[in-house]
Amino acid sequence: MGGKVFFYTDTNNLDIDAIVELPGGKWSIFEIKLGGFENIKKSLINIDRFLKKVNDFKKKQLISINVITAGSESFLMKTNNGLNVNVIPLDQLYIDS
Repeated sequence: MGGKVFFYTDTNNLDIDAIVELPGGKWSIFEIKLGGFENIKKSLINIDRFLKKVNDFKKKQLISINVITAGSESFLMKTNNGLNVNVIPLDQLYIDS
């Protein structure tokens, strides 16, 4: 696919675990939170803080927001700004061969 993987961190203790950008500029956010539901909620706050720093043009190219967890169920949550977030358990990220 030719994509790139980045991470974001700044001096205000804001970080994003992975940003995947595809050719053409479409991109996704991935946070990895293995410590339970409260950590998932914290990641949503982090994502909102991060997106305040992103310009409008780049925001329009955002195709998904994802939180990878140690849980056992996939579900959808929303950030405080109303954006959909896919919560994906780690055990669903494997290839059964």
